[in-house]
Amino acid sequence: MHRAVGRIGELGGSEISHVAGRPPRHVLLAQPPEHPFPAAHPLAGYAWLAVGFALYPLARRRAWQAWAAAFAFGTLFGAVQIARGAHFLSHVLWSAWIVWGVNLALLGCLAALSGARVQATARTPRRGARDQLPSRVS
Repeated sequence: MHRAVGRIGELGGSEISHVAGRPPRHVLLAQPPEHPFPAAHPLAGYAWLAVGFALYPLARRRAWQAWAAAFAFGTLFGAVQIARGAHFLSHVLWSAWIVWGVNLALLGCLAALSGARVQATARTPRRGARDQLPSRVS
């Protein structure tokens, strides 16, 4: 059998030679196909971070809720893929960082193009805070 594997490897079957215990000659730093990078399933969950970035200038509290939900979805999807053995923890964490960085860069680019500063709107007074506001009575 070793002879057959060696013969197929000579004919260009690098996948077979990889199974035989030798790395492929042409791609030494390639990721094994069963562990792709970055992790796509968690990336789909983390992609919802964009909703938080869209909401941030309008409603800071809703943005934090959207970010929490997106991190929960991405982490859940990542945990399932790690449990299946399809990804490593580092792949899931890098997926989160990639999505966060891309969204932050896009937000900065959009703010630069529009000439506006990205900041949350002023907070509205909470219930009971009206009692502490100055009176309009002259």
